[in-house]
Amino acid sequence: MAQDTYTNAGLTPKKVSFASGSEHVVAHLYLPEDYSPSKRYPALVLGGPLSTVKEQVSGNYASQMARRGFIALAVDFRNYGESGGAKRQHEDPESKSQDLSAALEFLAARSDVSGTGLLGICTTGGNVLYTAARDLRAMAVATVVGAFFEPSLSLSLL
Repeated sequence: MAQDTYTNAGLTPKKVSFASGSEHVVAHLYLPEDYSPSKRYPALVLGGPLSTVKEQVSGNYASQMARRGFIALAVDFRNYGESGGAKRQHEDPESKSQDLSAALEFLAARSDVSGTGLLGICTTGGNVLYTAARDLRAMAVATVVGAFFEPSLSLSLL
């Protein structure tokens, strides 16, 4: 689907990309409906369930967060969607965490961002926790039905 015709909940995202490791990550950037470049907004990086892309679950959540006043970034992790990576559809929690950190860096560099956070849906629920534990730019973290690949992490959250 062409970028200029794609909308999600009536919002048209801007396609952006940035480096992550030796690859590039492609994402959709959603801006609040009342966006003004002279203002600063809280910003979120969103990732969805196993093997989804930015036009699916994370894009739906991102558009709704933008409606609530956030700058929201729905990512295609490397190896998925429009992002780089030679092993297509390859699930790698460590590279997903690196991609989330690269997305935080991308948002933090924007002059219209007041702070950054992570929102992980399903599988990415675990990935955002790993990232937040290592990346101080994650000022807030939330999960929706998180999936945790590391059993000791699941137990430590109880």
